[in-house]
Amino acid sequence: MKRRHLVEKLKEMRRAGAPDRRMSAMTHLFGIIFAEDIPTNEIRRQIAAEAGDSGWAGLIKDGQNLADYVEAKPEHLEHWRR
Repeated sequence: MKRRHLVEKLKEMRRAGAPDRRMSAMTHLFGIIFAEDIPTNEIRRQIAAEAGDSGWAGLIKDGQNLADYVEAKPEHLEHWRR
């Protein structure tokens, strides 16, 4: 998936988690779902910055690290990967 699409997905997922603390959870979920689409630290930082806050890169990385141990529910994969 192209970086601009990933930026839009991150924005969309964070909006879906607003207005409460689920925004961080949605950022972790983004990292889990799109772990393989984000090959480098630099791209992860660019996605976070372009989506609104470079600090989100750490949350995305946490999700990527979790991706080896957890799986998103199929309905979430289907919804967010389209």
